[in-house]
Amino acid sequence: MADVVLGVGTGVFIIALIWIVTLALNIVLSRATGIISIFLLALTITLVLVFFPRAPEVPSLERAVLVKKLKSFLTIFIIFIITNFIITFYQFNTSLLNKSINFFNKKKINS
Repeated sequence: MADVVLGVGTGVFIIALIWIVTLALNIVLSRATGIISIFLLALTITLVLVFFPRAPEVPSLERAVLVKKLKSFLTIFIIFIITNFIITFYQFNTSLLNKSINFFNKKKINS
């Protein structure tokens, strides 16, 4: 069985670190086009860590219930992150669409 800190394994800390770095890179690169690839990489690593554990173990009944609750929580968290990403991406594309419409409308008026 793996070492635990504060009742959770190192995988939880790795997932938290991955999402903190992803959030920081998304903020830094908010004007760049690589945000989608950073997000998808973080999501892939998270899914692998959650659904393919590093070592097989036979947990006690209490531990199995705790792991099941944790996986449920992480699934809801991942759904929240994906929903947040979709909303942000939609708003970004909508603002670009509005800017391009305004640009072409100004060209028509000036012509």
